[in-house]
Amino acid sequence: MPRLTFSLRRAWNNHTGNQGIDPLRIYKPRSLDEVVEIVQKAEADGVTVRAVGSGHSWSDVQTVAGVISTSTHGSGIAYGPLSDIVLSMDVVGSGGTVYRIEPAHGPTDRADYEAAHPDRELKQDDQWFAATRVGMGCLGVIYSTMLSVVPSYWLKEVRTVVPWSEIKKQLSTGDVLRDNDHYELIFNPYPRGGDRRFLTTTRNRVERSPGIKPDRRRRRVVPELLSSRSASGRSWRRS
Repeated sequence: MPRLTFSLRRAWNNHTGNQGIDPLRIYKPRSLDEVVEIVQKAEADGVTVRAVGSGHSWSDVQTVAGVISTSTHGSGIAYGPLSDIVLSMDVVGSGGTVYRIEPAHGPTDRADYEAAHPDRELKQDDQWFAATRVGMGCLGVIYSTMLSVVPSYWLKEVRTVVPWSEIKKQLSTGDVLRDNDHYELIFNPYPRGGDRRFLTTTRNRVERSPGIKPDRRRRRVVPELLSSRSASGRSWRRS
């Protein structure tokens, strides 16, 4: 087995530059065995381990594992945060113990798993799963996850600026939440003409591609939309 290598005392910062650390060592593990070895070495030396992923998070917990652990993203009544689509998690805990953690009726066959991995622990327990799934990085290093996914599809996005008086009516009936896959509001706190303006965004699944490329510049126009008297726009996204 190749020797586990690391870089020494090199400052680390996330992509936005608002989080930084001066770690004792920086490892880039390539396998589960290497993650186990890193955790064991850290405990033997009396220090801690933090998984930083790709560094795209602007907080101190990070990648898909970080999004799951902090219960972020998601929109609409039927679309919860990314942690909602987790079925199973492999986590390296204290002492380098590898746990597979699932709800009580998880997807893993216990007999097959224990026969194949006698050195690991399978926890099929609702409380264990709930605590680990949104654990804020405190319960171990997440090595892998099993996610419930669907084939990619197209979303039609419509963005419209409307006054609060209209938004209030729409929200009071709840129709906009029930009738759209995704519903989003951005508001301008400064009233214009006695009323505050909201940018509403709806996204709904469509059958086929519109044959045009998604417009990645659409978020640049948010300030202009909120300051104008009225505006609307449409774009397409691949989900």
